[in-house]
Amino acid sequence: MARAIAEHYLPRYADDMLPETEIGTVLSLADKFDLIAGCFAAGLIPTGSQDPYGLRRQSQGIIRILETKDLRLSLKKLFEKSLSNLTSIYPDGDSSKVYGQIMDFFKDRINNAYLERGYRYDIIESVMKSGFDNLSDFLCRLEVITRISKTPIWQNLVAVVERTFNIGKNCTIHGEVNEELLEEEEECKLWAVYEKEKDNLLKYVKPRKYEELSLAYNEVFAKPVHDFFEKVFVNVEDEQIKNNRLLLVKKVNELYVENIANLAFIVEHDR
Repeated sequence: MARAIAEHYLPRYADDMLPETEIGTVLSLADKFDLIAGCFAAGLIPTGSQDPYGLRRQSQGIIRILETKDLRLSLKKLFEKSLSNLTSIYPDGDSSKVYGQIMDFFKDRINNAYLERGYRYDIIESVMKSGFDNLSDFLCRLEVITRISKTPIWQNLVAVVERTFNIGKNCTIHGEVNEELLEEEEECKLWAVYEKEKDNLLKYVKPRKYEELSLAYNEVFAKPVHDFFEKVFVNVEDEQIKNNRLLLVKKVNELYVENIANLAFIVEHDR
């Protein structure tokens, strides 16, 4: 018990040792989450060089512990739990504003941590766009995209995701693609590929086989997406046909963006 109490202060600085015991790890994380939530709730937010309660250091400690021990925990749930204990500050339970401030702060901490380790700024941003709630999963995706960025498929993969995102983001409807509204051969082929390959691609998500998913996504969609944009005019006057095409493109894009990274935010395509 004494060891766990001592470990709950760890890490005290950037290269300090991490807690080794399970209880010490839990106490360390709980203390850090509660301190950050409490300080933000009280308005004690770091500004510039001012960080009297060491919240930046505490956040780096959280990042190191979660990453090193491969703890697949939800930042959202942990901060929400810490905020829910502050009933004297939020008697009505509405802490959404400060929760948003905390997550913005933590996003900056994660960004800085991986920039310092040499990861590309645009790759970090693209992976963050697909979520960073589970830090272990975020790092897994970050490492995969970094590796793929050095392979021959990189430019094609970025082009597929970027083109489908830039068009698909204009889609304002939800639901399923209406096959009866598909007129052009290329859009029919793209829909057929999507229907055939969707489940095959999604099976890679749970085991976090993101490299395999990326390779397969590029292989099955690179040509039909290219052909679609070469031959099909999306913004036709008929609203039903236009929206159906936008929805198709959006669904193709979401297969990748919702699971790995939004490569539309890649700036340096040729590296």
